[in-house]
Amino acid sequence: MIYVAAIFIIAIVGFVVAYPLWKKSPTSKVAGSAPNEELLAQKEATYAALKELEFDYALGNLTPQDHAELEIKYKDKAVSILKQLDARESKRAKPHSAVDEIEAEVLRLRNSARKSQPDRKAIEDEILKLRQKRPAVPAKAKETCPKCHSEITQGAKFCPYCGSSLEPMVCPKCSANYRQGEKFCAQCGTALPEVKIK
Repeated sequence: MIYVAAIFIIAIVGFVVAYPLWKKSPTSKVAGSAPNEELLAQKEATYAALKELEFDYALGNLTPQDHAELEIKYKDKAVSILKQLDARESKRAKPHSAVDEIEAEVLRLRNSARKSQPDRKAIEDEILKLRQKRPAVPAKAKETCPKCHSEITQGAKFCPYCGSSLEPMVCPKCSANYRQGEKFCAQCGTALPEVKIK
């Protein structure tokens, strides 16, 4: 008889504790109410049920086994509700800042460039082939000093080895410039006066 009474009391307590979880929130029927309000109401009811469960266990109305089973059940329900709330919040989260969007776009472009980038060795081989096909550039004619025949820098006014003047002279017929040691004018072919090189 005592066991039947205990089971009856446990059933009543379980019903009182679980009733808020099954009861639909009146705000969910109101048109235009926030979708999270029902979940928030369920969360509050679950927390209240857990507090009531602890209170009943402290009074000795529940056995340790019943307490453990109900506690697991309510905690699982609370975790499920919290996950649903988090999922809804992440969907409604504010868009990323402009910097985050730019960084994401840069990362996307780099990844796509890496995927579409041809093999680097193939590029280097192609460059090498093109360089081999390129016509050779003729070497510039080297300028020499008319006195010591040393190689000199183009446009120099004096030879850095012997000090001779490298200033051009003027053809008596066509006024074209020429240098010491030249015998004929490159423009008109006139014989140039012989200049003694010191």
